[in-house]
Amino acid sequence: MKGAMRLAVQFVLALTLIYLFFLWAPWLVSQPIEHISDVGAPHGDIPSGAKSFTVSHGKVNFRMLGTVEQEPLLFAALTLALIFDFVLLILSFPKNMRGRRKREG
Repeated sequence: MKGAMRLAVQFVLALTLIYLFFLWAPWLVSQPIEHISDVGAPHGDIPSGAKSFTVSHGKVNFRMLGTVEQEPLLFAALTLALIFDFVLLILSFPKNMRGRRKREG
């Protein structure tokens, strides 16, 4: 792969990896909407269609996706996409930059 093309592919893969990670990470700590009273959030503020929520830095964030237990196939698909993207990013680097150095002399 030529230098400029490789850099463009790596940039897109890195952006995709960041995006997927920010979708995936909160899912690990999401709680079912039924447990909203445990964090003291008013029930009137729950958007329609919210299946779960997370608490980040003291702020309640509602999610339209359910918890890992509620949607295991979707979570598994997102996890596989994250892993696949990471592997593609690693493989997009030349072999000599992945720890295999040519021996001199």
